[in-house]
Amino acid sequence: MASYVRGHGYSVTILDGNMTAIKKQLSILQLDRSLIGLTASTDVAPVAYQLCDFVKTHYPKALCILGGNHATALPERTLRQSRFDMLILGEGELTLIDVLEKLRNGGEIKHIPGTAFLENGTFVQNKPRQLIRVLDTLHFQAYDLINIKNHFGSIRSHHVKTKKCLYLLISRGCPFDCVFCGSKIMWNSRLRWHSVDYIIELILKAERDLKIDSISFLDDELVCNRKRILELTNRFLETGLSNRLLWSCQSTVKFFDEEVAQALKIAGCRLVRFGLESGSQKSLDFLKRGRIKLDESRRALDICHMVGLSSLGTFIIGAPDETIEKIYWRQ
Repeated sequence: MASYVRGHGYSVTILDGNMTAIKKQLSILQLDRSLIGLTASTDVAPVAYQLCDFVKTHYPKALCILGGNHATALPERTLRQSRFDMLILGEGELTLIDVLEKLRNGGEIKHIPGTAFLENGTFVQNKPRQLIRVLDTLHFQAYDLINIKNHFGSIRSHHVKTKKCLYLLISRGCPFDCVFCGSKIMWNSRLRWHSVDYIIELILKAERDLKIDSISFLDDELVCNRKRILELTNRFLETGLSNRLLWSCQSTVKFFDEEVAQALKIAGCRLVRFGLESGSQKSLDFLKRGRIKLDESRRALDICHMVGLSSLGTFIIGAPDETIEKIYWRQ
């Protein structure tokens, strides 16, 4: 978001840290006529509300906007529980630029697609914003606006130690419809990729500028597009990234096979994360809407073991009608 806004000629500052740190940064900056944007998932929405209160108290002329999963899923509740002037729903780059352009030129912001607000106590939600067709039109991330050292992570494998692991998203969305997942709310169940050329250039730049030694790909489904993942792993080999960077990714068990596993391993992947969700077929049928069978989960894990890839399963406990006994039950 920051790089896209900056690329359109606006001055941008990222407020980075916990609530106390962000309040301190807000107190230092002169923001009377600024646009202040926050994002929040549902678990931290109350923190975003408190920050909005702080902004409205100290900078009453600033426009305070919330985006992200919580605002997109529950827009009217969010507006009625907070003091935000406006919400940006779903994918935010195009909508944010539209808002900024209208503000700069003295235009009306009440009819911008992809927004919601309260007008005299009445909830107003404008028509949805279309998703960005070509993700390569987005600028590379503005890592220079944050202290990137505070955001290095891990590929989450106990067998691999890394020092500078970059979290990276090279696609948006997921084509599946798991009952528990909010991805479809943000991305309309569509999966879009950056081009492989864009991805490789981005990774090479991050390697050069940030001195990273590993990547944790956070994409919902990096492996379900077989042609694209094999093309990407081939480019890792061609550029030598496979010898310099270790990485991890997420995959659905259904489209994971030995050829893909071997390609991942050779290209530097050391861990594949699977959303296994449950060891009970009944619970799995509910959570995955009958799309995944336990045998497919076992097969994916066996393939990882066979080719020497570490695997990690994530699980959901407490599905409707699930008892303590059923959590441990195996079918």
